[in-house]
Amino acid sequence: MIKGKEHLNVDYYSKYLQYGRSMNINDSEKLLVEKYFREKLRILPEQKIDYDSPEVLMMVDLIRFTGYLS
Repeated sequence: MIKGKEHLNVDYYSKYLQYGRSMNINDSEKLLVEKYFREKLRILPEQKIDYDSPEVLMMVDLIRFTGYLS
């Protein structure tokens, strides 16, 4: 994920979330994630999104960070 820092990947991030803090995803963030998965990744309607997975939590954290920057 970060050049020169091979250990800073999704696994590292999930450990950080697990031990460092927890995240509550609000409804508008869930809608953004769902829109991305449905439109860009073209997941099927019967497929469910795991909002507690480290990958989705990292996406939400990045959404929040970009909102903070703007």
